[in-house]
Amino acid sequence: MIDLTTCVKGQKLLLRDGRIATYMGLNQDGNYPHKIVLLEGEGFLYTYKDNGSYLSENESYTRDVMEILPLETTEPASHPSVA
Repeated sequence: MIDLTTCVKGQKLLLRDGRIATYMGLNQDGNYPHKIVLLEGEGFLYTYKDNGSYLSENESYTRDVMEILPLETTEPASHPSVA
């Protein structure tokens, strides 16, 4: 189950159509708070529900979040021979 409340700004998401998106945070504007996601290679921001669904109806959509990807790190991995 997807829970966008666990994301941090900049975390990558895998969408149903295979594209990668970037989580941009929570937007408090309007009548209800919603999550903001930027699709890679596009200049558009999209809004999502906490469960990763793009549309408010209970139907699948190509922009639905299928997976929250692990955080990327700039720290080098330790070598296996280092104990």
